[in-house]
Amino acid sequence: MKAAHSALDEIVDIREPETPRTDDEFERGFGAMLARRAQAATGLSQQNFAEQFGIPAGSFRDWE
Repeated sequence: MKAAHSALDEIVDIREPETPRTDDEFERGFGAMLARRAQAATGLSQQNFAEQFGIPAGSFRDWE
């Protein structure tokens, strides 16, 4: 019998670790990681960082 999924399971990608990412998934995730690191390094808020670098604020929030 399968264990019940927690609320966290709905947020987190619960694929098997050996399931490879597609190239598109990898690129999107890598780009998001770089943007988050850059935003943290600048000390700017998400909104200010998005405006400063021409990233749609909604996209930046979705990456979090």
